[in-house]
Amino acid sequence: PSLGPPSAENGHARMLQQELKEHGKDASRALIRGKYLIALEREDEAIAELTTATTQPDDHDEARSLLARVLLSRGDHAAWEAQLKALSPAALVEQSEIVALVNGLGLAGRAQEGLSLARAATEASPEEAEAWLARSDAELALGDTAAARRALNTAARLLQNPDADLKRRARIARA
Repeated sequence: PSLGPPSAENGHARMLQQELKEHGKDASRALIRGKYLIALEREDEAIAELTTATTQPDDHDEARSLLARVLLSRGDHAAWEAQLKALSPAALVEQSEIVALVNGLGLAGRAQEGLSLARAATEASPEEAEAWLARSDAELALGDTAAARRALNTAARLLQNPDADLKRRARIARA
């Protein structure tokens, strides 16, 4: 630890400056710049960088997920949904967005659409508990408690967690 007084300088600002100095506005580095800008709460610039990053072959899924979150933080639910719907079901699972999108569709009165998406996610990522949690939520939203229970049991088995219902309750409480 430093023995001097705390610095007033923001580490993210320093890292962004260094990034720009070393790489300029190289589009392949837009995701990195976008993350720094999010940390600096410079949302307009972050949106621009993340939008650029969505066109990059290696970073587009993560960039789209982060862009969706920034848009949602601004209250733009339609743009959030559009960004997430551009991801494949497997990418939604990988980026930990599947539960949010399925539940968002359910809250918007489109639970059947959410269930279709959750089913596609469990088919694309059958070994990922999060896909099964989303499917459980969608089944429950449509009133099929038996199917919801089966999906939740599958998630619990994948998590190797007999107390998965407690974890699920905690996740809901945090949301």
